Amino acid sequence: MSEIWKYELIGTWVEHDIPAGADIIDAQIQAGHAVMWAVVEPGYPKVRRRFRLFPTGHMEFDQSQYTYIATLQYYDDFVLHLFEEKR
Repeated sequence: MSEIWKYELIGTWVEHDIPAGADIIDAQIQAGHAVMWAVVEPGYPKVRRRFRLFPTGHMEFDQSQYTYIATLQYYDDFVLHLFEEKR
């Protein structure tokens, strides 16, 4: 049976061990912290997944290496974009 788990996004490079096959369903700012939620199968073996937060207009990157997940707005002028590194 599936469950929804929450993961904190601390820093610009983030790694989490997440049950295999999990679907990232959203990311937002919650109580001042970046977090994401995933639908997981708790009994599945965990795999390491790598995520990256890019601020608007401050970093160049090769988009072919990442999959877009969500945009997180802290303030009117501070916005981060969450991507997952492709495996």
